[in-house]
Amino acid sequence: MTDDTSQDFPPPQDEKTLLSERYAELLEAIEILYIRDNLSGRLNFVKEWPEAASHIFCEDLMRYDREGTSDRDAWMEAQEAAEERRLEMLVLLETLEEQSVEQSALKIDFVEGLVKRFGRDMALLMYSEAIVDRFLPPPAPELEVDEEEGREDVAPTQADDGQGADSAPPPDIRERHSIAPAAAVDKPFVPPIVGGGESFISPVKQEDAAQPEKEVSEAVEKKPEGMTFVPSRKTEADEENDQG
Repeated sequence: MTDDTSQDFPPPQDEKTLLSERYAELLEAIEILYIRDNLSGRLNFVKEWPEAASHIFCEDLMRYDREGTSDRDAWMEAQEAAEERRLEMLVLLETLEEQSVEQSALKIDFVEGLVKRFGRDMALLMYSEAIVDRFLPPPAPELEVDEEEGREDVAPTQADDGQGADSAPPPDIRERHSIAPAAAVDKPFVPPIVGGGESFISPVKQEDAAQPEKEVSEAVEKKPEGMTFVPSRKTEADEENDQG
């Protein structure tokens, strides 16, 4: 009967996911990179591995390779400095795993310092995404949905609706600028009838209602149309009464 305790178990999941899926490709690309007097090789490396190229080639060397230069000495010095950085990067990658783990435990200080030194894009070529996210989380996503909603909330203009400048305003504007109904206008003053009862007096102007005595006298003196008043003759008895 075999002893199960002596059986080899797979390494923990943290160790399996320590390095990036592209780690081996990056290591090989840096190993075969030849820098001195190899313009096409440098340009291809910048195209295939832009994250790593920014840490190996300086800005002057990449500008010389793109635009050319008459200062050959400066160009060669930039190539020599890039070769030194390539060798340093190669040594770091070859010993990355053993420097990042000690007794199956992650060396947090070393890994965190390396991730923040190279930045998120380059670190993702070296370590797994879970390791990089632990020390350098991804940036917040852009709010593209809010921008689309903002465009949908914009009210259509008259030009979009095919209406001219003289077209009627929207209904809500007409309601806000509409003339107040006749019921909202103050009613003319109607004098009350003394003694109660229902009033049948037609509405009159407020200024005329303030002078009721004048209105009554004018109404009495006014002759109805189509009628003729004949003055009555006084009798002798009436004249005597007037004289008395």
